[in-house]
Formats: sequence, structure tokens, C-alpha cells
Amino acid sequence: MRNEGILERKVFNRKAVTSLVLGVLSLALFFSVGLILGVIGLIIGIVALKEIRLNEQRGRKTAITGIVCSCLGIIIPILLMTILYLNR
Repeated sequence: MRNEGILERKVFNRKAVTSLVLGVLSLALFFSVGLILGVIGLIIGIVALKEIRLNEQRGRKTAITGIVCSCLGIIIPILLMTILYLNR
């Protein structure tokens, strides 16, 4: 029996999903632990993009979305702290 008709399915990178979840949580919890979650999500997202490229996996858009959300989760608390400090 030959398997010519069966297509190989690429594996979805789990770190991309983790990065997205942490990025969204960093946005939702920006007033408490958002900055920390954003940094962790950013690092995991960058690692996920590298793994996706090297291993030809799926999840590139998810990893990029996680990186963007994580960056916003880092920037928003810093901006809020700066605004609060300047308005003192």
C-alpha cells in the first residue's frame, strides 16, 4: 500500500500559543503583573518564531500576534507609570 495521497501535516508550535496567551493576559492585567507577563510572552514568542522557521511548523501568525500583544503589555504599564509620575 502506498501513501502517496496522504499529505504531511505540519505541527502547530505550542510556544506560539503560549506567547499569545501571555500577551493577552499582559494586556488584561496591565495594572498588576502585566509587565512581567509581557516580557515572558515576548521571549517565548521570539523563540517560537525561530522554532517555526527552523522546523517548518505552523503558528507563525499566532507567534507574531503574541509578540505584538506582549509588546503592548510592556509598553502600556510603562506609559501609565510615566504619566502618573509626571502628573504628581
